[in-house]
Amino acid sequence: MEAAVEAVMTGGELPGRPGQRIVSPTQRCGTHIRAFVTGIDEAVRRGIAGAAISDARALTAFSFPTLAQTRSNDSARQLLDDFHAERQSAIERAGIANVLHHVTVASATRNHDFVPSVMPFALFPLPPIQAALLICDYIGFSITVAPERIADHFERLGFTADIPLVTANDSLVATDTIINVRRGSRGIRLHPGALYELLIECLDLGSWATAIAEVVDDSDAPPHPVLAFLTTRVWR
Repeated sequence: MEAAVEAVMTGGELPGRPGQRIVSPTQRCGTHIRAFVTGIDEAVRRGIAGAAISDARALTAFSFPTLAQTRSNDSARQLLDDFHAERQSAIERAGIANVLHHVTVASATRNHDFVPSVMPFALFPLPPIQAALLICDYIGFSITVAPERIADHFERLGFTADIPLVTANDSLVATDTIINVRRGSRGIRLHPGALYELLIECLDLGSWATAIAEVVDDSDAPPHPVLAFLTTRVWR
């Protein structure tokens, strides 16, 4: 544990992970967190709600307390079908219904996977009761993005980007590569964990891609950087 804390505090190599250390780009990322908050508010009001978030992302959220109060007679199958319908509607409004790939990150990932770089829900700009319900999984959400839209942003920055995913990719594992990004002799492979902050914190895709480009172009970057992004917002 002491070695891990030392690595985080000094930027040293992570213990047991050769070539890996935390890298924080100087490029600050904008965030669309207010759109996220609006979507959560709508789920608290209706029980299940979907919303499009800027940069072609789809949010689907649910509130168990609201569902318990308003739809206690509905079956689990009905509720799940309604969640999927809201998700599909949000995907269509986000303009990503007709792409080949969808990658989804759920709130349970933040709660149950150890992802120290992702902002804890306690610091989200939410009322305390909503933050507490998110932490306890009584409110939950998923955010879906199309890797093709991410690749487009990298290509605008002068990179080549390819997506080595099969079309049916609902069960990604941590080692899967979502996007390969390359410029000249340098490149980076983005795995599912690389998208946690982008999706859960609703980071602006353009500034996020620019931050990653900064790391790719840095000849002093480690072989396997663990990225931790700065944002332009003071969350509370």
